[in-house]
Amino acid sequence: MQWMVTYGKDTLETFGLIVSLSLASASFRADTKERKISNLMALADSHRNLWLQVTEKPELTRLLKSDINLISNPVSVAEQRFVHLLITQLAVSYTAMKAGMLPEMAGLKKDVRSFFSLPIPNHVWQWSREYQESEFVAFVEACLTND
Repeated sequence: MQWMVTYGKDTLETFGLIVSLSLASASFRADTKERKISNLMALADSHRNLWLQVTEKPELTRLLKSDINLISNPVSVAEQRFVHLLITQLAVSYTAMKAGMLPEMAGLKKDVRSFFSLPIPNHVWQWSREYQESEFVAFVEACLTND
């Protein structure tokens, strides 16, 4: 009983502090997960809006073709602008992923490799990469060289 009188208040305060910190930690983890999902949904919406342009604008129909000759039919301004927008979105997504604001995306490397292996995206990438952050450039280049 003497121990309860002497140390009871301190023990109760310590227990309350531990419970409070545990609840705050759980709340923070839930908020982080919710924020990542929200960021991913916003990214998906932005991605969808960009890619809708390919089906809605006839001047972008060559983007996904692998059998085109860029010497006889160079990259158009519209194609270059569109691919550069995609590169910018990818760079922002990559940065957000590295900062923990987005979950890791399965298949991203394969998607990057298949897109930038096409003639028009690859041509625009060769021009655009000098304007990108070095870590992002290294990521894309690694995607292109990995099998």
